[in-house]
Amino acid sequence: MKIIYGVLCVLVMGVLCYSSQQEFIKKPKEKKEQVSEQQCLEVQADIIMAINKLASESASLVQEVLAIQESKINNMNDYCDGQRTAKEQRVVDYKQDTKLKQTLEKASDCVHAAREEIKSTKSEDKK
Repeated sequence: MKIIYGVLCVLVMGVLCYSSQQEFIKKPKEKKEQVSEQQCLEVQADIIMAINKLASESASLVQEVLAIQESKINNMNDYCDGQRTAKEQRVVDYKQDTKLKQTLEKASDCVHAAREEIKSTKSEDKK
């Protein structure tokens, strides 16, 4: 009887030790995130620099797009004035314009997606 009682005590102790180790493994300590004031200011300065770069690139893009638009308007005005182009040149122009149209549509979609992402990130910051 003492042997059975001893074996039972050892089994109970083994189960308790095993389960306490399992709980210790499952519950790691949560680290508190600490951010200094300087780190916050550095990130804000980086945001300002990124905005300046984005604004510069956007201004350049707008200039390029407006130049293309002006060229296409001039081509349409020339056609209305009776100027015609040769068949071979029309084929080349059509292929280039089709590719340009696709590129502009893709760029527009990318700009829209970026704007939406910025808006969603900005609204998450307010929460």
